[in-house]
Amino acid sequence: MKETSRETQPVRLPNPTAESFVASLKVVHFFAVFFFWLVLVALALHLAAFLAFQVGLFDRALELKQRPPPAAVTPGPETAAPAETSNNRTEPAVGAATVSEVPVVEESGWWTTIQAKRTLRYIRPLMATMRQVGLLASMLLLVTLFVYLEIALLGRLAGVRYLTISFFLVLFLVATVYSWEPLLAGARLLGSLYVLEDYLNSYTLLKQHSSTYTFGDWTLHYSRFLVMPVLSFVLLVAGWQRFRRGYVESVVMNE
Repeated sequence: MKETSRETQPVRLPNPTAESFVASLKVVHFFAVFFFWLVLVALALHLAAFLAFQVGLFDRALELKQRPPPAAVTPGPETAAPAETSNNRTEPAVGAATVSEVPVVEESGWWTTIQAKRTLRYIRPLMATMRQVGLLASMLLLVTLFVYLEIALLGRLAGVRYLTISFFLVLFLVATVYSWEPLLAGARLLGSLYVLEDYLNSYTLLKQHSSTYTFGDWTLHYSRFLVMPVLSFVLLVAGWQRFRRGYVESVVMNE
């Protein structure tokens, strides 16, 4: 009776030469986590600012709220000459025109115009700072992932497939974060980390001339300030998930 040969399953043994590579990958992983959180906070701040302005929290601070109409003159049923009194004073006759005063509505609650203006003064420098931080951190994250991938290849470690996918996802992230308008003349490829003043100008025109805005203008506004940051956020999270999978196979399984 012929014996059937069974294929033996390969046994994964610890790689003794990977110790130095694993130690280097841990250091690179620390900086990758740091840059990832910086980009994540910058994108989340831009998305939160878009939602806060779109719902109208800062319309009064930007003087986009309509002011109350002036006092209206309500004519009486008939006009009559003013009656003279003994003190040489004139008094309005019955039925004369009366002026209806519009009551002044006082703001109440925690979110008033003063609070909106005060918050807007803090938001402007914060958005400008986080935009520069996010742009720099996204590029440093891409370089960090490239260094991590090179070390994993030199050490012949596992997880290279996930690390490669993560690298290209972050590469697309950088392409969406940065604005290509200075490089391509006449192009409308603007980055997801937008300038706050550009958004405020677009939002002001949108509020003041909403009746004359076309579908293309609305699409451009929301694509630039909402769709692009959401796309960058999705690319960042997807790339980080692949990187975590590669980290587990390249470092955790070799410890």
